[in-house]
Amino acid sequence: MTIREAFETRANNFDLLRLVAVLLVLWSHSYTLTGTGAELFHWLTDGYDTGGGMGVAIFFAISGFLVARSVTVHASGQYLLNRVLRIVPALALVTVFDIFCLGPMVTSLGLADYLLHPETLQHARNIFVFGVSFNLPGVFTNLPHTGVNGSIWTLALECGFYLLLPVAMVCGLLSRRGVLLLVAAVAGLVLWGSQVWGLSWGNMGGELWAGASLFPVLRYGLVFVLGAALWVHRATVPVSAGLALACLILLYAFANRPGAQFVYLLALPYLVIYAALAHPLSFDVKERFGDMSYGAYLFAFPLQQLLIWAFGPEVGPTAISLMATPLALAAGFVSWHLVERPALDLRYRRGAAAGLARRPAPTV
Repeated sequence: MTIREAFETRANNFDLLRLVAVLLVLWSHSYTLTGTGAELFHWLTDGYDTGGGMGVAIFFAISGFLVARSVTVHASGQYLLNRVLRIVPALALVTVFDIFCLGPMVTSLGLADYLLHPETLQHARNIFVFGVSFNLPGVFTNLPHTGVNGSIWTLALECGFYLLLPVAMVCGLLSRRGVLLLVAAVAGLVLWGSQVWGLSWGNMGGELWAGASLFPVLRYGLVFVLGAALWVHRATVPVSAGLALACLILLYAFANRPGAQFVYLLALPYLVIYAALAHPLSFDVKERFGDMSYGAYLFAFPLQQLLIWAFGPEVGPTAISLMATPLALAAGFVSWHLVERPALDLRYRRGAAAGLARRPAPTV
């Protein structure tokens, strides 16, 4: 069975995988936010990645796959509108929550000083995605990590990739040959960046655009374009247990060796798409509860910080994770039903009015 054949059944685990990725990020952040040492996930993956890093990589692999589909089936204007409606409404909701709910409860400043502070006004500009502010004045200043919402740094990367994808298509880089050239070019830059420029999480290089440093752009850009390549070559790439096993064997063989990170970035996208399509579960998260993953991702960090502020960092990462998980999922549920789904419905109404309505693919 090919990826195309599996995808056309409409039965898949994309929503569940995104939810797993959110929980990986949440549980991983609990270690950083409580000032605890090395996290469990880094050990479980034999040093390949943190839970947060793997969760973000899963997001980008799925996003590359599904958004490559979107850009090829929609006109440019509709494609860009779809991206805005997917990203901005929930981001606006969490920004309002940060500024008007969480901030006044926690800040050490007077309410008027807090609301009129330049840092508060800067935080309000987060709805524009690029160049986001992570802090609020007088908020969480005594915690191990002072940020209010550190998770949103990934949105500048993702939205940058969304904007570059139509350019890649116009340049022929989403054709069968073109996408392979694109993968080769980004892979070469990843190798060059690590070996020659010494790029790493400790040396991320300059910004390519606001909020997007060179190292994470290249790292997650490779995962994103590999996801896109799997979409473009969906008719010929099999959903194969043997191929997935080969990827795992490769990861095992390269663990803690030179080139391990490069192999990890190459292997992960296929493993993600395989997990999404090979054995679809009968339990449909989206049908039961809605697409909670994006809202849960946005709200998890500030909710974790609020719990650490209330109970103290000494409560530890496990307790914070256990308390924050249901709260983040509940926030994701509310975000989806109150804001995200009504916003996304606008695109289907617009498509229906133009005679272009079709059954929606997995939401991205």
